[in-house]
Amino acid sequence: MTKFLTAADLVAEAQARIREVPPQRFEGGFGDAVLIEIANRLQQVIGPRDTAARLAGDEVVVIRDEVSGEPEAIELALSLLAAVRAPVEVDGRVVMPTASVGIALSGPADEDPLRLLRDAGTALHRAKE
Repeated sequence: MTKFLTAADLVAEAQARIREVPPQRFEGGFGDAVLIEIANRLQQVIGPRDTAARLAGDEVVVIRDEVSGEPEAIELALSLLAAVRAPVEVDGRVVMPTASVGIALSGPADEDPLRLLRDAGTALHRAKE
C-alpha cells in the first residue's frame, strides 16, 4: 500500500476515492444504491465521534479527532479500504469497488482545516501513483 503521511498526532483525515464505475453509468438508481451500501459500511467502520461526509460524486472524507499516531491512522485507512473494496450486490448485480486512501495528520497547532483537506488530497493523489 502506498501511503503519504504528514507528521503530527491529533487529527487524522482519510479521504477515500471510490473509483469503480461512476454512478451515472447505471440506470434506475443502481449507482446510488451502490453508494448507499458503501456509506452504510463506512458508518460501521468509523467511531461514534468520527465524521464522514461525501465531498463530491465519488469522494468521501473521514475525520477522526484525537488520533494516537500514525499506526492508528493507518489502521483506520485499511479498515476503510476493506469496507469499500468488498463486493456490493444490488438487484442481483455485483460491483467490485476499488478505492485509494490519502492520510493527513495534524498537530494541536494546526488550525487550518482547508490545509488538512488539501494535504489529504495530495496524499490521495500520491497513493494512486
